[in-house]
Amino acid sequence: MLRPGLFKDMLRQLLAEAGFVIAGEMSRTDAPAGSIPGSDIVLVDSAYCIGDAGALDRLRDGIAGKMVLLAADSDLPFIALDRISAVDGILTTGMSSAQLIDSLRLIHGGERVVPSLLMQRLSAARSSAAAPPGDAAAPPYRHPLSMRETDILRHLMRGTSNKQIAMRLGIAEATVKVHVKGLLRKIDAANRTQAAVWALQHGFSDGDVVRATDLAHEAEDRLVRQRATVERLQRRGDPATLRLAEKLLETLNRTADLARHDLRAALDAYHRRGE
Repeated sequence: MLRPGLFKDMLRQLLAEAGFVIAGEMSRTDAPAGSIPGSDIVLVDSAYCIGDAGALDRLRDGIAGKMVLLAADSDLPFIALDRISAVDGILTTGMSSAQLIDSLRLIHGGERVVPSLLMQRLSAARSSAAAPPGDAAAPPYRHPLSMRETDILRHLMRGTSNKQIAMRLGIAEATVKVHVKGLLRKIDAANRTQAAVWALQHGFSDGDVVRATDLAHEAEDRLVRQRATVERLQRRGDPATLRLAEKLLETLNRTADLARHDLRAALDAYHRRGE
């Protein structure tokens, strides 16, 4: 569902060349439920939704597949925060053609792709909402563990070896050992088992935290597989295919980083609720 014009024509051609099949088009947001052709992904121009709070909800009623908002960079500040959660992804017209196609494939595979600017606004809003009522001046909660130590700890809870942790986080095994020692010392744990118990007592068993942890692990799974693909193509592969694989790896890196930040945000929110 895009405004007619040159951009729409170019996008249609780009999608076709990338192997996407265009099932149909719409030109209004008030079509009756079920009237949108069966599609895996529906692209919606943000111009139809800015200023019309109910537009996405009306569209969602008629869409069985994933809904993706396509916005100009200049439109991002005007997208309401609750709309971010209402769609499966938000892409911008400032993306390169390769980034756009890679992002659509990620969304089709179950990822959520959202510009960092919107994620920062959403994170700030969540932090404000979780702050103790009537105490706006209260300092933000500071988790005792660094981001990397949090990553290490969630892997220790699953019994992951140092070698496996290093592979998943993309760091040296020696670096993992240093982090594990520092982590055990910081939480006063004698071994990895005690560290896992500490984690369960400090938020890692909370429902929101568990979900965020699972998403972080899933993002890392995809990242590890894509790293292996890139390494294989570097040894013997078509240069054009390698470039596409490397771009996808960059996107998956950003997705994994967002998942880790979401985990920390969930932990912080858990502890604020307990204060």
